[in-house]
Formats: sequence, structure tokens, C-alpha cells
Amino acid sequence: MNGRQLNILWMYPDILNLHGDRGNVAALVRICEQLGIEARLKRVNRLTDRLTDSVTGGSDISNADLILLNPGELIVMPAVIHALSEKKEALQEYAAAGKGILAVGTTGAVLAQEIVRQDGSVFEGLGLLDMKVNEREAIYGDDIIFRLMSDADTSNTKAGDSETKSEDAQSTEEPGDVCGIQIRTTDTFLAENQKALGRIVYGLGNSGESGTIYNENVGTVDSGANDSSAADSRAIYEGAVRENIIFTNALGPVLVKNPWFARRIIESILKRKYPNADIPAETDAYLTARGKTTETLWDLERKSARAIAAFNKNKKSGLS
Repeated sequence: MNGRQLNILWMYPDILNLHGDRGNVAALVRICEQLGIEARLKRVNRLTDRLTDSVTGGSDISNADLILLNPGELIVMPAVIHALSEKKEALQEYAAAGKGILAVGTTGAVLAQEIVRQDGSVFEGLGLLDMKVNEREAIYGDDIIFRLMSDADTSNTKAGDSETKSEDAQSTEEPGDVCGIQIRTTDTFLAENQKALGRIVYGLGNSGESGTIYNENVGTVDSGANDSSAADSRAIYEGAVRENIIFTNALGPVLVKNPWFARRIIESILKRKYPNADIPAETDAYLTARGKTTETLWDLERKSARAIAAFNKNKKSGLS
């Protein structure tokens, strides 16, 4: 190990328990191990559990580096939000410090400003992301592929706007696309100042719009990563991100299917935790010293992503 540590707080796994996405926890621990990072995992099982470290006496939230909120039923979100609202000030300080939250699927509602149910009832979220969530009239299911917005994309973006990625925005080593599946019971509407996580390559966007941006350069995960032709008036967006607070609709589990995405999350958080360290260089050096690369470690996942992209490029699903 290289002396770096990632403290993961796994929230309410018996309540937020859909789609086998507890695999995201296993993926984070495994990828940390591969990169020479020590992962420490703590489960918070019940909504009534006190978030206090039994050893240090400090807050579990302040001690955490990444809070994981896996998918759950929309009906349980008011209870989850109520439990976390008691720690809202601590969560706001946590987010301001550049620490991470990953909310997946319907549980993204927890981070929203407000949630509107089909019966017209409205309840408030934690407001850590500037977005509104509406319950859908019908469930939608299909694959999803989206292209991560680069760190160089500093302009605020809302769904429907277009923007262009810089050529140096993505690592030349890692793919820039993320693939998964969607089982959507909600649509998400981003405010003007809320940046999206990615741009849809295939599938349903945040607000229920569908589309593809396949062209002659797209169809494998790697070759399309820096393609700027997607930045047109038809661009459709996925998820939301602010600093290291991330919401995605992608299931899979998304970190199992896309270890390069997990690496990006881990390294981004550790850059803030260890500001004087070059975290990507350290993880590369750790791999090199052991004669390994992420190309070989994640070869199966890369092949799977390419196959999914090729399949969806030709799939007749009615998306345009």
C-alpha cells in the first residue's frame, strides 16, 4: 500500500438495496486495493443509528471521505432524507470540504432540492445538488451510455444546453464513457447553475428525453471519448455533479462495470484529502512497480463496454 486511505461510509444497505448495487461497495474496495489505497468501510444499518465513531468519538460523517447511497424505492426517500436532515449542517460542511457522495438511481432524490410524487405531494431533499426530481408516470428501462464531462468543463450547464470538451480533458489511458442500465421511476431537472455529470451517448437523459450521438467515431468506449461532435443543440445530459458530490442514473452496478469511473472518483477525492500529493502518479507508480496496468486489470470490463456500445449502436429501440 502507498499509505493513502479512503474511508467509505455505506449508508442504509438494508433499505437502499435495489438492483444488486451493493456491488459498488465491493468494487470500491477492490479497486482501492488494486491501486495501492487502503479502503476502510463502515456500514450504517438503521435510520436511527447515531453517526458517531466508537473509537475516536468523532462524527462518522466528518471522518468519511466517500458516502455511498445505493438505489432504493422512492417511497423510502422521505424517511432517508429525514434521518440525514438531522445531520444536514455536517453534510454541508462535508461537501464544502470537497469530500465525496455517490448517489445512484432513485436515491439521487435525496440530494435534490425537492421531489414531486405522481399524486402531487412534494417533499424536500437535502439540497446538496441544485435539481428537482419528478416521479415518472411509467417505469423506463434500457441501457445507458454517457460521456463524462471533463474537469476542464468549468461552465455551468443545465440539461439541454451544449458545450464542447477540450481534447486534453480525458486521460489518454482511460475511457471517457460510462455504461450501465437504467430502471427509471423518476426524471431529474437541473437548475441553470447545476453541472451535469455527463452527456448521453445512448439512452434516456435526466429529464426524460432520449437520444443517441453515435457517428463514425463512436461505437467503442475509447475512440469516442474526446469526440466533440456531440456538443450540438441535440445534446442530452445525464446525472449531476458538484465538486465530488455525484448523482447518476446508471445501475449495473456502475462501478463494477466501469472501474475507470471508480478510479476517477477515488483519485478526485484523495486529491482533496492529500493536497500535496500527486495521487494519479502514485497509483500509476504502484501499478508499474508490480508489473501491472489498468488495461490488463480491467481488460474484461473494457471488452464488455465495447460490446455494449457496439450492440446499442445498432439496436433498433426507437431512440433518435
